[in-house]
Amino acid sequence: MNETLSMVEAFEDCDVYLITLDFPNMKDIAFEKVKKVYRLRLFFDYSIKLGLPVTLFIGTFKMLKIFLTHRPHMIFSTGSEIALPAFLLGKFLFRAKVVYIECFTRIRTLSLTAKIVYRFSDLFLVQWKELADMHGKARYEGRLI
Repeated sequence: MNETLSMVEAFEDCDVYLITLDFPNMKDIAFEKVKKVYRLRLFFDYSIKLGLPVTLFIGTFKMLKIFLTHRPHMIFSTGSEIALPAFLLGKFLFRAKVVYIECFTRIRTLSLTAKIVYRFSDLFLVQWKELADMHGKARYEGRLI
């Protein structure tokens, strides 16, 4: 989340909406340059195996409602459980540009989310040159945070 929030300034002339899972540690964070924050309810903790699919399923419908209201032109993420449904909805239903930024901690391998969105992202950024060298579509533009 810190990586994503550090990049919000790049979109200063845009209306920025944040969709995030409603983690308890996110309650007190201020989002000054974000027009509105949507918090998707968690239906899981990591000890319940079916909780994550339920969260993603219900979250997908909530994102669809948000996207119908705001009609996104671009969606970007540094990856998480909800990035994939957001990218799929945005790309294929709303023709939004999809920008994926692989997490700074990924030095030698892509995350599972990155491996999936790599195929259909409009811009795929990595923060290590070695990753860009291994994946032809990936671009290394330096450290982004």
